[in-house]
Amino acid sequence: MIKGQKSVRNGIEDFLCLFTDMYISQGSNGSYSHKGIMANDVRGLQAGIRYPYYAPCTCKCIRTYPESGQVMWQSVNKVRFANGRVDYATFMTVHDNTMDARVGQVIEQGSQLGNKAIA
Repeated sequence: MIKGQKSVRNGIEDFLCLFTDMYISQGSNGSYSHKGIMANDVRGLQAGIRYPYYAPCTCKCIRTYPESGQVMWQSVNKVRFANGRVDYATFMTVHDNTMDARVGQVIEQGSQLGNKAIA
């Protein structure tokens, strides 16, 4: 998605991809730190650059982990996923030491959440 992008159909926000582009640098259930878990590490097109990422829906910060640059977000309302399911979304952003989120903060769909890791 791009900065400022919004997608609402019949009053329900579509849950969009957070990134303008992405390269998976470590996949889920990988052989390193993701062994046995469903998480992916992504970076932008070029390593060494912190690319911005954006709110996939209007979301609220529900927990922060400042020591590791992690933030847990939850959609304010139910959203529409790519498979057509409509439900609340909870997701985490990690490895972002540029993050200044605080619990209770609400970010509108399409607004910048932070910057991807440079790995």
